Amino acid sequence: MNILISNDDGISAPGLQTLARALARDHRVTVIAPESERSGSGHWTSLKSPIKVKQVTLIEGADCYALSGTPVDCVKFGISFVMKQKVDLVLSGINHGRNLGTDVLYSGTVGAALEGLIMGYPSAALSHAGRDNYDFEFAAEFVEKNLEKIRQMSGARRVININFPKGGRELVKGVRLCPLGRENYQDWYKIYNEQNEEEGYILQSLPNLQPDSPEDSDIIFCKQGYITITPIKLDMTDYDALRDIEGKYRWTL
Repeated sequence: MNILISNDDGISAPGLQTLARALARDHRVTVIAPESERSGSGHWTSLKSPIKVKQVTLIEGADCYALSGTPVDCVKFGISFVMKQKVDLVLSGINHGRNLGTDVLYSGTVGAALEGLIMGYPSAALSHAGRDNYDFEFAAEFVEKNLEKIRQMSGARRVININFPKGGRELVKGVRLCPLGRENYQDWYKIYNEQNEEEGYILQSLPNLQPDSPEDSDIIFCKQGYITITPIKLDMTDYDALRDIEGKYRWTL
């Protein structure tokens, strides 16, 4: 299988390297990732800024490139310019930290996978909840064992968003196919450098589960120790609203 791997933590991230190393044993792997961390970049694309690319020696059996742009740039550039073979699967991650519920709107990890889908390729986003003690070896092993399932589930029609719970494989209770949860965020800003306020401020944020969030959401199951799998589609149209609004309003021209 010809696999493109990217992320938003940067090409030096252990999650990405562990995944690429595991898959390069039996597949043709190309890694194209940001040269530095781009977390929270969503679907940001470098439309008017030039991007630079450098091939690096990183993982045995994989072609690896560091890009100066965003995760979305990496997928666009990789498929359009670098990879000469047909792409069978785009993988983004393994992210250092969860991408559950409303997180997917901000996530550069999910953004890269969505770009793969936009370009017509089966794509998946991979994330590991927690702030440390990541078991990337287990997560990469899970992906490797279920690679064909992941490709078939996406089928270039949806992104498969996979989150691994905190802790190692001994704490994993199983797998749950589930909807995205709904959160808002308690945001505040603190001075980036207490010695020099002129350097600016940095965002601090805590997610809050909303009352209308599904009881069987990815947020709940991942917290309980399950690997969560959620299909995500590109069409954001509110079809219920279309039906509700139709005929109710007369528009002024």
